[in-house]
Amino acid sequence: MKKRLWSLLLCLVLVCSMFAGCGDKEENDKEESGKKETVSEGLEGIADAFQAAVSDKPEEMVTSRIKAFSDLVTDALTSAKTETVSTESAGLDMKLVAEIGQELASSYGLDGLESIGLNIGMDVKDLMEMRIAGQLALNGKEELGMDMIMDSNMFYVNLPDYSPDYMGVDLSDAMEEAGLGSAAGISSFEDLMKQATEGMPSADDVLKIWKDFSEGILDCFEYQDVEKDVTVGYGDYTVSGDKYVTAAKMSDVQKVMEKTVEQLKQFPQLEVGELDMDFDSEVLLVNYIKGDKDTFAWEFAPQDNPDNAHIYFVSTEKGFTVYAEEDGEKEIVIYSVKESDKKGQIFIADGEDVVIKYDNFSNDHIDIEVESEEASITASIDTAGDKFKVDFSIEAEGTAVSGSLVVAEKEASISASVSYQGMKFGTVKLDLAERAFNSYSAPDSYLDANSWAMGLDQEKLMQKLQDLMTEYPFIANLAQSLN
Repeated sequence: MKKRLWSLLLCLVLVCSMFAGCGDKEENDKEESGKKETVSEGLEGIADAFQAAVSDKPEEMVTSRIKAFSDLVTDALTSAKTETVSTESAGLDMKLVAEIGQELASSYGLDGLESIGLNIGMDVKDLMEMRIAGQLALNGKEELGMDMIMDSNMFYVNLPDYSPDYMGVDLSDAMEEAGLGSAAGISSFEDLMKQATEGMPSADDVLKIWKDFSEGILDCFEYQDVEKDVTVGYGDYTVSGDKYVTAAKMSDVQKVMEKTVEQLKQFPQLEVGELDMDFDSEVLLVNYIKGDKDTFAWEFAPQDNPDNAHIYFVSTEKGFTVYAEEDGEKEIVIYSVKESDKKGQIFIADGEDVVIKYDNFSNDHIDIEVESEEASITASIDTAGDKFKVDFSIEAEGTAVSGSLVVAEKEASISASVSYQGMKFGTVKLDLAERAFNSYSAPDSYLDANSWAMGLDQEKLMQKLQDLMTEYPFIANLAQSLN
């Protein structure tokens, strides 16, 4: 049964991957009205849009729901494309701090070191031209500044506290020394970057491929009939009602898949292989059973091969379940138990039992706890207002990681603390903030590496090094070991 089950599950995934729903019209209306939409309002809007999008006409009962789900994926991809940080004339400030656990510091001879940080400002003209200026900080105090500028031909670097001049490196020469210059079709850093980016699909490419795929799959299904008073499920997970039947020829599905594979093969970095689809049935049925009190079920079944398993998704007041049925034997894949509208559990049966507990569920919040034999994970997700926030903790094999992620308009931050068997390694914090682009110019002149190094303010540099070794003895130990 396993082989046939996974064969049909492939079809289930292909169809279910489109199950989401929110149209473009509502989004456009909100943009035109100038209303600032909160995340919670957006979630409510998705539910409203889905209810408005689906049809209760028998011939559209299945396809309208598939399309509503498909539209949500399209909307999500479109939103991701528009919200991605620009790589042209963009500014970004970044602060990275690693706080060192004192027990760990003592174990590795890092006494006195509490944190290492980087404060960086990036100004990106385009993919090939940018400036990165920053400071290395120890225990919160900035100790060493660096300024780097790159264009398609040159890389410039300087330590502004110790020299007014830049060191310049010809990127073509550097690539030649690294063994890249002789590679086919690569004669400059620009060629290297183009080769790296041209092998991956852009956001527009992904959106087009998805639209072609989802529209193609939708066109494969044709309404067949309505079967009255059908019952599917088991125990508390039972739905009774009219079953709306649609059918798709697997040859048509295969054509859509082949087209999608050919589109993906245009991007070498994806390394997409040849399509290998071996269906035991010529026709796939995708049926929708509409029950009472918002209960419903989906059935995925081969029309002409009774040896294949039927796959069911059933949603009831008790919860939902996904299971396969063959020759009267049911194999449960996943099911949930609702304790209330805000609380419940989801059970996954896949060799080992995985339990997902959720609580305080609402349009803009949910608390999750995942338990398995190998790990324990908790997460509190909040989307109130214009922020997305996750507080999380992970414990597995003696290692514990806890922290938070916050994403808001034009800024984001993440922090994570790590410990092992009770020993705290430390905490890493990263803050990102998008800002306006600060104009800059490449230096008019530069020095080679040897001339630049000789021109550094040696006295000032050595004094700085001595001060650091006095304050942080491990730096002196490191210098001695290098000598």
